[in-house]
Amino acid sequence: MVTLNRKYQVRDLGEPQQFLGMSIRRENGAIHLSQSNNVD
Repeated sequence: MVTLNRKYQVRDLGEPQQFLGMSIRRENGAIHLSQSNNVD
């Protein structure tokens, strides 16, 4: 983050809950991705 901040204006928004339509959940050292909101 520090290296990026030298060239670009960036800010830490914390851990994401969603990204590109995927739900993101972290538990027990694993990352779970889900697109269940997009299933008809």
